[in-house]
Amino acid sequence: MMVDAGEIRYDIRMGTYGSGKNMGKPHDHGSGFRIKESNLIKLYRLHEIVN
Repeated sequence: MMVDAGEIRYDIRMGTYGSGKNMGKPHDHGSGFRIKESNLIKLYRLHEIVN
């Protein structure tokens, strides 16, 4: 599996504001998966390259 192999990573995008009126308050940009472009081809059995 690509997650187990480290080819796809789960990313939690949370932090706190470092300055301004919201300094110290948390912000959440949601979570997501990260994959290198070179590994995209491994996700699907069939693929088409569009130029």
